[in-house]
Amino acid sequence: MATFEEQIVKSYYNLKNYFTLENIPFSATRKRKGGKGRGEIDLITIKIDRNSGKVEEAIHIEVTASVDAKFPFKSKEPSVDEVYKLLKKFFISDVDDKLKEFYCGNYKFQFITSVFKEDVEEQLEKRLKYWGADVLGMKKEGESLLVKVRYEDKTKEIMITPFTHILNELVALIKGRTEYFSISTLRAMQWLNLIKR
Repeated sequence: MATFEEQIVKSYYNLKNYFTLENIPFSATRKRKGGKGRGEIDLITIKIDRNSGKVEEAIHIEVTASVDAKFPFKSKEPSVDEVYKLLKKFFISDVDDKLKEFYCGNYKFQFITSVFKEDVEEQLEKRLKYWGADVLGMKKEGESLLVKVRYEDKTKEIMITPFTHILNELVALIKGRTEYFSISTLRAMQWLNLIKR
């Protein structure tokens, strides 16, 4: 079942004319020590050009946000450490084979997480190195961080975005819209906008 945060991210991309697939289970291609042999993709979003019918953009999105912790939340336990979760979701879990089942072209990657710590760039670089990854580049893009990471034999650029940014963007997208939305998160925002007037 999708979390509230995943529903908000899905709604945000739906309102921006993306098709979405959520909570997609998959099996690992190889069993790892301590692993369950399976994984789940939180969200795939695909935007198709209306005229040509071709894929304009495909994004693999993972969502892990906390109301009371800031990114990157550190722990010696891999299952709790947010940077390890990022590596697991995008690199370790064999997700690339499952992604190809839906679209064989290039994906963008996005990690939606908690509010950033003030020294997020320095902390993120330290945590990636701690878990054995190489940081090949990092730059701010608006509210987000675009990080190029090499881990084992894979290199990916991952957009790391605070959930609060997505939520604020969604509030702006829904403002003033009165058509009926069947998705409960959008309907709730419509009602909240109505009582805030």
